[in-house]
Amino acid sequence: RLRPSPSRRVLRRCHQTVQETEYAFEMAVSTVRYGPGVTREIGQDVVNLGAKRVLVFTDNNLAELPPFKKPTVSHPTQSHSTSIQTSESNPRTPRSKAAIKAAGAANYDAFIAVGGGSVIDTAKSCQSLPDFLDYVNAPIGRGLPVTHELKPLIAVANHLGHRETTGVAVFDLESMHAKTGIANRALRPTLGLIDPDHTASMPNACLPTAASMLSVTRWSPSLHCRSIRERRDP
Repeated sequence: RLRPSPSRRVLRRCHQTVQETEYAFEMAVSTVRYGPGVTREIGQDVVNLGAKRVLVFTDNNLAELPPFKKPTVSHPTQSHSTSIQTSESNPRTPRSKAAIKAAGAANYDAFIAVGGGSVIDTAKSCQSLPDFLDYVNAPIGRGLPVTHELKPLIAVANHLGHRETTGVAVFDLESMHAKTGIANRALRPTLGLIDPDHTASMPNACLPTAASMLSVTRWSPSLHCRSIRERRDP
Protein backbone atom coordinates (compact mmCIF):
# COMPACT_ATOMS: atom_id res chain seq x y z
CA ARG A 1 0.00 0.00 0.00
CA LEU A 2 1.34 3.37 -1.01
CA ARG A 3 1.78 5.94 1.77
CA PRO A 4 1.17 9.65 1.15
CA SER A 5 4.32 11.72 0.78
CA PRO A 6 5.38 13.83 3.80
CA SER A 7 4.55 17.07 1.98
CA ARG A 8 1.06 15.80 1.13
CA ARG A 9 0.46 14.83 4.77
CA VAL A 10 1.57 18.30 5.94
CA LEU A 11 -0.77 20.04 3.51
CA ARG A 12 -3.68 17.81 4.54
CA ARG A 13 -3.01 18.53 8.22
CA CYS A 14 -2.86 22.31 7.58
CA HIS A 15 -6.14 22.13 5.67
CA GLN A 16 -7.84 20.25 8.51
CA THR A 17 -6.53 22.71 11.10
CA VAL A 18 -7.77 25.72 9.10
CA GLN A 19 -11.20 24.13 8.77
CA GLU A 20 -11.38 23.62 12.53
CA THR A 21 -10.08 27.04 13.63
CA GLU A 22 -10.97 29.52 10.87
CA TYR A 23 -14.35 30.53 9.50
CA ALA A 24 -13.57 33.57 7.33
CA PHE A 25 -10.80 35.56 5.71
CA GLU A 26 -10.40 39.21 4.84
CA MET A 27 -8.64 40.84 1.90
CA ALA A 28 -7.22 44.32 2.54
CA VAL A 29 -6.06 45.38 -0.90
CA SER A 30 -3.21 47.83 -1.40
CA THR A 31 -3.03 50.27 -4.31
CA VAL A 32 -0.11 49.18 -6.48
CA ARG A 33 0.94 50.26 -9.96
CA TYR A 34 3.18 47.84 -11.82
CA GLY A 35 4.91 48.23 -15.15
CA PRO A 36 8.11 49.30 -16.87
CA GLY A 37 8.59 53.04 -16.55
CA VAL A 38 5.77 53.72 -14.07
CA THR A 39 8.20 55.70 -11.90
CA ARG A 40 8.16 58.47 -14.51
CA GLU A 41 4.49 59.07 -13.68
CA ILE A 42 5.17 60.05 -10.08
CA GLY A 43 5.23 63.75 -10.93
CA GLN A 44 1.63 63.58 -12.09
CA ASP A 45 0.72 61.61 -8.98
CA VAL A 46 2.12 64.45 -6.86
CA VAL A 47 -0.01 66.91 -8.83
CA ASN A 48 -3.09 64.74 -8.36
CA LEU A 49 -2.47 64.76 -4.61
CA GLY A 50 -2.30 68.55 -4.64
CA ALA A 51 1.09 68.43 -2.89
CA LYS A 52 3.37 71.45 -3.07
CA ARG A 53 6.02 70.44 -0.52
CA VAL A 54 7.28 66.88 -0.77
CA LEU A 55 9.79 65.08 1.46
CA VAL A 56 11.72 62.35 -0.37
CA PHE A 57 13.46 59.47 1.40
CA THR A 58 16.21 57.37 -0.14
CA ASP A 59 19.61 55.89 0.77
CA ASN A 60 23.18 56.89 -0.07
CA ASN A 61 23.58 54.31 -2.81
CA LEU A 62 20.27 54.87 -4.54
CA ALA A 63 20.80 58.63 -4.58
CA GLU A 64 23.12 58.09 -7.55
CA LEU A 65 21.03 55.49 -9.36
CA PRO A 66 18.06 55.67 -11.78
CA PRO A 67 15.40 54.49 -9.27
CA PHE A 68 15.92 57.76 -7.37
CA LYS A 69 16.81 60.06 -10.25
CA LYS A 70 13.67 59.28 -12.25
CA PRO A 71 11.21 60.37 -9.52
CA THR A 72 13.15 63.57 -8.79
CA VAL A 73 13.32 64.50 -12.47
CA SER A 74 9.60 63.85 -12.91
CA HIS A 75 8.62 66.22 -10.08
CA PRO A 76 6.56 69.16 -11.31
CA THR A 77 8.48 72.42 -11.31
CA GLN A 78 6.02 74.12 -8.98
CA SER A 79 6.65 71.65 -6.15
CA HIS A 80 9.44 71.86 -3.60
CA SER A 81 11.18 68.65 -2.57
CA THR A 82 13.74 67.86 0.09
CA SER A 83 15.56 64.53 0.34
CA ILE A 84 16.69 62.58 3.40
CA GLN A 85 19.32 59.88 2.92
CA THR A 86 19.98 56.89 5.13
CA SER A 87 22.55 54.14 4.65
CA GLU A 88 21.47 51.80 7.45
CA SER A 89 20.28 48.28 6.71
CA ASN A 90 17.58 48.70 9.36
CA PRO A 91 16.21 52.01 10.63
CA ARG A 92 17.54 52.74 14.12
CA THR A 93 15.92 54.82 16.82
CA PRO A 94 18.11 57.92 16.38
CA ARG A 95 17.69 57.83 12.59
CA SER A 96 13.93 57.38 12.85
CA LYS A 97 13.64 60.22 15.35
CA ALA A 98 15.81 62.45 13.15
CA ALA A 99 13.57 61.69 10.17
CA ILE A 100 10.45 62.41 12.22
CA LYS A 101 11.98 65.71 13.38
CA ALA A 102 12.82 66.68 9.80
CA ALA A 103 9.34 65.76 8.66
CA GLY A 104 7.80 67.90 11.38
CA ALA A 105 10.15 70.85 10.83
CA ALA A 106 8.33 71.87 7.66
CA ASN A 107 4.72 71.55 6.65
CA TYR A 108 5.12 68.84 4.03
CA ASP A 109 2.09 67.83 2.01
CA ALA A 110 3.30 64.37 1.04
CA PHE A 111 6.13 61.87 1.40
CA ILE A 112 7.94 59.82 -1.23
CA ALA A 113 10.13 56.83 -0.32
CA VAL A 114 12.48 55.42 -2.96
CA GLY A 115 14.31 52.30 -1.89
CA GLY A 116 13.95 49.03 -0.07
CA GLY A 117 12.22 48.14 3.15
CA SER A 118 14.47 50.26 5.38
CA VAL A 119 13.84 53.46 3.43
CA ILE A 120 10.11 52.85 3.12
CA ASP A 121 9.82 51.93 6.81
CA THR A 122 11.60 55.15 7.77
CA ALA A 123 9.05 57.13 5.78
CA LYS A 124 6.22 55.22 7.44
CA SER A 125 7.64 56.03 10.87
CA CYS A 126 7.35 59.72 10.08
CA GLN A 127 3.63 59.17 9.70
CA SER A 128 3.29 58.24 13.38
CA LEU A 129 3.71 61.81 14.64
CA PRO A 130 3.73 63.25 17.20
CA ASP A 131 4.79 60.60 19.78
CA PHE A 132 6.76 57.87 18.05
CA LEU A 133 6.82 55.18 20.75
CA ASP A 134 3.12 55.54 21.50
CA TYR A 135 2.40 53.42 18.42
CA VAL A 136 5.13 50.81 18.88
CA ASN A 137 3.85 47.37 19.84
CA ALA A 138 3.45 46.67 23.57
CA PRO A 139 5.17 46.12 25.95
CA ILE A 140 8.00 48.11 24.34
CA GLY A 141 5.61 50.88 23.38
CA ARG A 142 2.03 51.71 24.24
CA GLY A 143 0.59 49.96 21.21
CA LEU A 144 -1.90 52.71 20.49
CA PRO A 145 -3.84 52.64 17.23
CA VAL A 146 -3.09 55.28 14.63
CA THR A 147 -6.24 57.41 14.60
CA HIS A 148 -5.03 60.78 13.30
CA GLU A 149 -5.02 61.69 9.62
CA LEU A 150 -1.78 60.81 7.82
CA LYS A 151 -0.04 62.53 4.92
CA PRO A 152 0.00 60.74 1.55
CA LEU A 153 2.96 58.41 1.06
CA ILE A 154 4.13 57.13 -2.33
CA ALA A 155 6.48 54.17 -1.97
CA VAL A 156 8.76 53.34 -4.91
CA ALA A 157 10.38 49.92 -4.61
CA ASN A 158 13.93 49.61 -5.90
CA HIS A 159 13.55 45.86 -6.39
CA LEU A 160 10.69 43.40 -6.82
CA GLY A 161 8.59 45.01 -4.12
CA HIS A 162 7.07 44.13 -0.75
CA ARG A 163 7.11 46.95 1.81
CA GLU A 164 5.11 49.29 -0.43
CA THR A 165 2.00 47.20 0.31
CA THR A 166 2.17 46.79 4.09
CA GLY A 167 1.25 48.83 7.14
CA VAL A 168 4.31 47.69 9.08
CA ALA A 169 7.37 49.81 9.95
CA VAL A 170 10.27 47.89 11.51
CA PHE A 171 13.24 49.48 13.28
CA ASP A 172 16.00 48.72 15.80
CA LEU A 173 15.39 50.12 19.27
CA GLU A 174 18.98 50.54 20.36
CA SER A 175 18.21 51.33 24.00
CA MET A 176 16.72 47.84 24.43
CA HIS A 177 18.79 46.02 21.80
CA ALA A 178 15.52 44.94 20.24
CA LYS A 179 14.00 44.84 16.79
CA THR A 180 10.43 46.06 16.97
CA GLY A 181 8.04 48.22 15.01
CA ILE A 182 4.64 49.71 14.36
CA ALA A 183 1.87 47.71 12.72
CA ASN A 184 -1.25 49.52 11.62
CA ARG A 185 -3.16 49.60 8.37
CA ALA A 186 -3.12 53.38 8.45
CA LEU A 187 0.63 53.26 7.69
CA ARG A 188 0.06 51.53 4.39
CA PRO A 189 1.35 53.74 1.55
CA THR A 190 -1.19 55.64 -0.48
CA LEU A 191 0.38 54.27 -3.66
CA GLY A 192 3.05 51.66 -4.30
CA LEU A 193 5.08 51.75 -7.52
CA ILE A 194 6.84 48.62 -8.76
CA ASP A 195 8.98 49.35 -11.80
CA PRO A 196 10.74 46.29 -13.31
CA ASP A 197 13.31 48.66 -14.86
CA HIS A 198 14.73 49.22 -11.37
CA THR A 199 16.07 45.67 -11.24
CA ALA A 200 18.70 46.70 -13.82
CA SER A 201 20.58 48.59 -11.10
CA MET A 202 20.49 45.71 -8.60
CA PRO A 203 23.63 43.62 -7.95
CA ASN A 204 23.73 40.40 -9.94
CA ALA A 205 23.72 38.38 -6.72
CA CYS A 206 20.25 39.70 -5.90
CA LEU A 207 18.68 38.25 -9.03
CA PRO A 208 17.22 35.74 -9.06
CA THR A 209 18.45 33.92 -5.94
CA ALA A 210 17.83 36.62 -3.34
CA ALA A 211 14.47 37.59 -4.83
CA SER A 212 13.33 33.96 -4.83
CA MET A 213 14.43 33.43 -1.22
CA LEU A 214 12.56 36.60 -0.21
CA SER A 215 9.36 35.17 -1.64
CA VAL A 216 9.85 31.85 0.16
CA THR A 217 10.57 33.47 3.53
CA ARG A 218 7.48 35.68 3.22
CA TRP A 219 4.89 33.00 2.57
CA SER A 220 6.37 30.02 4.45
CA PRO A 221 5.51 31.34 7.97
CA SER A 222 1.83 31.10 7.10
CA LEU A 223 2.18 27.30 7.27
CA HIS A 224 3.29 27.25 10.90
CA CYS A 225 2.44 30.63 12.50
CA ARG A 226 -0.46 29.46 14.63
CA SER A 227 -0.87 28.85 18.32
CA ILE A 228 0.82 25.72 19.63
CA ARG A 229 -2.55 24.72 21.10
CA GLU A 230 -3.93 24.50 17.57
CA ARG A 231 -1.24 22.13 16.32
CA ARG A 232 -1.92 18.43 16.45
CA ASP A 233 1.76 17.44 16.53
CA PRO A 234 3.63 20.36 18.10
